Amino acid sequence: GFLTADLRRKLFGEAPVDAAESVHAQDVPLEEFEAVEEPRSRVGLRLVSDAVEGWQTLLKDEGRRSFAAHRAQALPKDTAQRFLEQAMREVKWQQPQGTWGPIPRKTSWMTRTPCSCRYGYGGLRMEPEPMAPWLLETMEL
Repeated sequence: GFLTADLRRKLFGEAPVDAAESVHAQDVPLEEFEAVEEPRSRVGLRLVSDAVEGWQTLLKDEGRRSFAAHRAQALPKDTAQRFLEQAMREVKWQQPQGTWGPIPRKTSWMTRTPCSCRYGYGGLRMEPEPMAPWLLETMEL
């Protein structure tokens, strides 16, 4: 990413994180962090990777309710290619301005009607776009 080990050290006085110390393919114990969200068990939230075989959990951080999973070859190659091309061509990608200029990534926030909620991070606010038909199609798979 743009935040190299050297830049991290200059900005925050931190030593670079050893890859062996980073959190991948393991659970992050809830007691290590103050919980930001209600526990999934209380709100009935289930992860696809816990319910469907074939998914590999990469990150499971219950306290921050942050999860990542991967399923190899989840879609036929032609279907995946079509969705990628539609995302690149049809999504209204935005690159908001931060304190020091454009943020280093493009983003889009899509919602289903009647939701019109906004999304924000780092002081930036994203206005919602209507959810694209092809994205709704991916959710049905």
